[in-house]
Amino acid sequence: EESMGRVRDELRDEVSMLHQSRLEEESALGEAQEQMLRVKRLYLEYKQRVSEIEARETMCGEREQAMRGREEQVARRENTLKARDAWIGKRETEFRIQQRALENNLSVPRVSYNPQASSPEGLS
Repeated sequence: EESMGRVRDELRDEVSMLHQSRLEEESALGEAQEQMLRVKRLYLEYKQRVSEIEARETMCGEREQAMRGREEQVARRENTLKARDAWIGKRETEFRIQQRALENNLSVPRVSYNPQASSPEGLS
C-alpha cells in the first residue's frame, strides 16, 4: 500500500505538473494570438496608409500634369500674342509709310485739270 500511495502521489504530482504546463502553454498561446491580432491590425493600418499615400501621389501626379498642360497653353497664348503684336507692328509701320506717302503726294502742287482745254472742241 505504501508503494501504491507513493505511485499515486507521483501520478498526482505529474498530473499537476502537466496541468500547470498546459495552463502555461494556453497562456502563451493566448499571448501569441493577441500579438498576432496586433500584427494584423498594424498591417491593415500600414496597407491603408500606403493606399492613402499612393492615392495622394496619383492625385499630385495628375495635378502636375494638369499644371504642365496649363503652362503649355499659356506659352502658346504668349507666342500667339507675340506673333500678333509683331504683325500689328508691321502693319502699323506699313500704314505710317503709306500715310507719309499720301501726305507727300498731297503737298505737291497739282495742275488743275480742265477737261475742255484738252478736248478737241476746246482747241478750236
